[in-house]
Amino acid sequence: MTEFARSDLAALVPAAAEQWPEELAIIGDSERLTWSDVNRRTRRVAAALVDVGVAVGDRVAVARPKNNQSFEAVHAILRAGAVVVPIDPLAPPAVARQILADADVVALIGDMRTIGPLDPWTSSDSELRCVIATGSGGDDRVLAWDAVVGGEHLDAVALPEVDADGVAYIIYTSGSTGRPKGIVHTHRSGLAYAVNAAASHELSPSDRVAGMSPLHFDMSTFELYAAPLAGSCVVTMSEPLLRFVASFTERSEREGVTIWYTVPFFLRQVTDRGAVDQRDLRRLRLVMYGGEPYPPGALRALMELLPRVEVSNIYGPAEVNECAFHTVDEPPADDEPLPIGRPWNGATVRVVDETGADVALGTPGELLVSATTAMREYWRQPDLTESRLHARADGPPWYATGDIVTQDADGLLWFHGRRDHQVKVRGIRLELEAIESVLTDAPGVAHAVAGPVGPSGDAAHIAAVVVALDELPIDVDAIRQWCVERLPSVAVPHDISVSPGFPATASGKIDRARVRAELSTT
Repeated sequence: MTEFARSDLAALVPAAAEQWPEELAIIGDSERLTWSDVNRRTRRVAAALVDVGVAVGDRVAVARPKNNQSFEAVHAILRAGAVVVPIDPLAPPAVARQILADADVVALIGDMRTIGPLDPWTSSDSELRCVIATGSGGDDRVLAWDAVVGGEHLDAVALPEVDADGVAYIIYTSGSTGRPKGIVHTHRSGLAYAVNAAASHELSPSDRVAGMSPLHFDMSTFELYAAPLAGSCVVTMSEPLLRFVASFTERSEREGVTIWYTVPFFLRQVTDRGAVDQRDLRRLRLVMYGGEPYPPGALRALMELLPRVEVSNIYGPAEVNECAFHTVDEPPADDEPLPIGRPWNGATVRVVDETGADVALGTPGELLVSATTAMREYWRQPDLTESRLHARADGPPWYATGDIVTQDADGLLWFHGRRDHQVKVRGIRLELEAIESVLTDAPGVAHAVAGPVGPSGDAAHIAAVVVALDELPIDVDAIRQWCVERLPSVAVPHDISVSPGFPATASGKIDRARVRAELSTT
């Protein structure tokens, strides 16, 4: 990987096209595109956005299932100087519309099967200037994707200069009040991540990266930004392939994939049902996992199936991207804990107690991270930003992760759980308060407690207990449907039970810790 001369993500694709013009950039479901192809197509989509009045700093959503066009849409938005706002294509329309409104989205790129149910023409207070989509079916409100990427007239449209300190993308996660929480990254922080990731994991033009993370999940920044920086090819993995993991491993074999980066929940399915022993995966050199702890026994099973493949545990909240990693040298024993690694280049850490004072080595405390890869702020939530980002005189601000860790004498960090009520389910971070807020709003519900089911850090799903309002009968199926319409699918409680009341703490509050402990073994 040669030194990158620019400080913005918008330059990644043009630079790759200049250095590796005829090398494969993306292997999609039905298209194989070189860097020259991707450069031409993303420039035209960017020009179409500029041509209809999308300005630098405007928010543009991407709403479509993963394929080569989702990759191209992201880079087109960046080249237009706009801000990428990924929308979960499987999210309930009400959740997606809430994000469109919160971000004041002025344009969308995607597929009409995803965009249509959002009804963006009436669901936002912002002026919608443009929709570019596949599957438009002749809708005169929509610019057809194929017409835009084939539009030679757009080559004459000038693109704006991009400020490295300007906002590049906003990733939304669930918030503790039920309001989505937008994590704001600049071009500079996103590029700092790409540079570190490409160098730390030795990416090169010979690599083929499995494009398997949805755009609204921060893991996708590896394939989106680190891959083009290094000239690596992205092999897209569509949702059907991820549902049927034997098809995923078959495509990995056929296309010579060299890197997987995903969550342990998916890798456990690969181990169990991926037919790995029937695949020639000799080109696979690196498996990275993150988002949740990997049970040692399950990790050992994967490593025994892939004995020549390097395995790395990746750590980093979406607010700071990756900031530490640990290479697992040997398959672990069943009860052998694994560290989350050492801070990488550009990251400094502290482990502090409740007063903010540094703790001794080996003592549990909250992890603070100061990194060049850190977010700028939470979108339009200054109080939340102030509570999580703390000024540092000699570097980027400290981000309070909420993760409880210890650091040993060798500098290794060991994860021990969350400080608050955030949990990880199948690699997705959820706020239990957000789920409880939706449950409590359901008709007939007075109080609700939600919690993860399964071992700490490796939850299989969410369960909930509700208390009826005025002891009225509760329709559990109706409550579940209420949640389906308002929460991401992974946050919808799998089991909902009705209780006559909840235990209380000494202060008279609901003893949520006790209820959640009981739920964890449901």
